[in-house]
Amino acid sequence: ESTGQLQRTSDAATFPASSRILASLGIAPSDNLPAYEQLSLWLLSADDATRKNADLALPIPPESTHFIPGQYNIFYDFKNTDIVLSELEEAGVNIRGSFLDFGCSSGRNLAVLRRAFGDELELYGADPAGASIAWLKQNIAGVDAVVSHQEPPLPFDDKKFDIIIAKSIWTHFSPSAGRRWFAEMARIMKPGGHFLFSVHGPHD
Repeated sequence: ESTGQLQRTSDAATFPASSRILASLGIAPSDNLPAYEQLSLWLLSADDATRKNADLALPIPPESTHFIPGQYNIFYDFKNTDIVLSELEEAGVNIRGSFLDFGCSSGRNLAVLRRAFGDELELYGADPAGASIAWLKQNIAGVDAVVSHQEPPLPFDDKKFDIIIAKSIWTHFSPSAGRRWFAEMARIMKPGGHFLFSVHGPHD
C-alpha cells in the first residue's frame, strides 16, 4: 500500500542478492559491513581462479561499451541490485518469474540477479546502446537482451513480465515520452505485476 510519500533509496534495508551469494560461497555475514560491501571486497581480493569457481568472473567491459563504475573496480553492482530487491521485497513482491531490466546497459544488475536468483527468475534486458547489448549477450549467459529504440514498442508480447525495473531511466525522458513508455510498461507487464522505477523528485 502506497503512503504517498517519497523515500530515499541510497542504501538497502536488506541484502537479498548479496546475502544469497555469500551464503552460496560459504562466507559468514560480517557484523561490521553490509553484505554488498563484504562481497565486493571479497571479490576484489580473489584471484582469477577463485572468481571463476565462484561464477563471479565477469570482466569490466571495454571503453567502447557503456559502463557506469561503482565504488569498487569490479563489474558486478551488488549494492544497487540489493537496493532494488530490498524495495521490491518491502512492497511484498515475491522475487520470481519473468524479470525485465529496462535500461540495463551492459548488465551489471542482471549479472548479480543471474548469480543470486538464476533458478527463480527468467531474466531479460533492454537498452538503446547496441554495443552494451552485444557485450551482455556475449558475456552473461541466461539473459535474453534486446536493443530498445527511441519509441515503443519493445519486442515483447503483451502481459509478459512479473517484474520490471527501470533505474535512472525516466530521468532521461520528456514528459510526453515518459507517458508513452509508461503505457508500454503497462502493455508488457502481467496483471498483478510490479514495476519499480526511479526519478529525481516529485516534479521529474
